[in-house]
Amino acid sequence: MRQRERLPAPERRRQILGVTAGLIAERGFWGLSMQDVADGCGLTVPGLLHHVGSKDGLLIAVLDYRDAEDGRSLAAELGAQWPPDPSAVDSGRLDLRRMCAALVRRNATQPEIVRLFAVLEAESLAPSHPAHAYFA
Repeated sequence: MRQRERLPAPERRRQILGVTAGLIAERGFWGLSMQDVADGCGLTVPGLLHHVGSKDGLLIAVLDYRDAEDGRSLAAELGAQWPPDPSAVDSGRLDLRRMCAALVRRNATQPEIVRLFAVLEAESLAPSHPAHAYFA
C-alpha cells in the first residue's frame, strides 16, 4: 500500500480542483475520470468523493473556484475590492474597457484555463451537461 501525503482540507481541495481543471482542459468533462483525478492527487476514489461529493459536484466546484480566483486577481490588478462593490461599477471607477483589458492580460498567462472554459462551453451546449445552466 502506498503512503499518502496528508494535507489540510483547504490545501487538498485546491489540489483536487487544480488537477481536475487540467484534466478537463485536456479531455473535456465527458472524458474526465474520477480515478485519474484521484491518482493525480494521491487519493483513492472514495477519498476524492469525500472531498467533492460527485463528479458533477467536482465540475461545479472547479467553475466556482476559477471564478473566485479570477475575480480576486482582477480586483487586485484594478485596485478594486473583492467581492466587487456594485457602486464601483455604477460610479465608473471600474469601467468595462479596463476590466476587459485586465481579463485579456490574465488569460494570456493561463492558456490551460482558457482551454478549460472553451471545452466546457462547447460541451455544455447539451442540456444534459452539468454545466449547462452555468454557461447559459
